[in-house]
Amino acid sequence: MNPPVRFGLILGIVVAALGYVVPIAGLHTNPIMPAVFVTAAVVVNVVCVFLALRQTAADAAWMGQVVNALIVGGIGAVLIFAGSWTMTTWVFPEYYAEYAAAMRETLTAAGLPEAQVVAQMAAIEDATPAGSAFSGAIGAIITSAVAGAVVGFFKRQGR
Repeated sequence: MNPPVRFGLILGIVVAALGYVVPIAGLHTNPIMPAVFVTAAVVVNVVCVFLALRQTAADAAWMGQVVNALIVGGIGAVLIFAGSWTMTTWVFPEYYAEYAAAMRETLTAAGLPEAQVVAQMAAIEDATPAGSAFSGAIGAIITSAVAGAVVGFFKRQGR
């Protein structure tokens, strides 16, 4: 299996698995967890792109490396979308309701005026499984493209 495909599969499986760990551990009601999860997913993404491009450097110019990174991101995105959508639709269907309830409690406990709580909650309550899964997939593709452009500059044919 070629490196971009292999590391795309690794990216998708690891990020999807991390997504399942969050609600299994009960961390999905922690207000800081979305930021921690996104940070972890970005780190995994960049590492996967780096490792894939390191292995394809001898055979690919810069643009070839960007394409290789997009392959990593594209394959990872499909698995991330499937994992996220399945998790929040079938496995943990109350995921968003539990997160919203915890956030409402946190915002109220912080002493925010009701108008601000309502405004913040509107965005949280509008989240859907498909929308969140799509955001994760697009994030994987964009992160892979940016990481590929940077890593590919240093790890390419002739360097």
